[in-house]
Amino acid sequence: MTTDPLDPILWIKDDTCGLGPFRSELVETYWRWEQDPALLVGYGRQAPESLEARTEGMAHQLRGENVRFTVYDVGGAEPVPVGVATLLPDHQVRTAEYVVMLAPEARGRGLGSAATRLVLDYAFHVVNLRMV
Repeated sequence: MTTDPLDPILWIKDDTCGLGPFRSELVETYWRWEQDPALLVGYGRQAPESLEARTEGMAHQLRGENVRFTVYDVGGAEPVPVGVATLLPDHQVRTAEYVVMLAPEARGRGLGSAATRLVLDYAFHVVNLRMV
């Protein structure tokens, strides 16, 4: 049995949501979600970013210290990527800021709440943070 390298890897999940690695092959999907005006405001940006700039930024993000997850909806037959969750840690004081971004079509179904519970579990029990 061979595994497709594009199949999602889920590190942690519940009945609603799963968290997997931040994936460079999903950069165009992440970029599409980030074009939503509500997310632009949430990120503090006034203008959309080009796909080329987003692709360049992806390489930097993958090398960075932030803990990034792809959020999956696991309620169907196959896990479907629906967002990104990020912990921005301050390792000196073992705290982190938390950011979650969901695709417009994934909102209002409890996926953000489920992702938050899973990220907090990971933050406190794997990363050993004191506060998020």
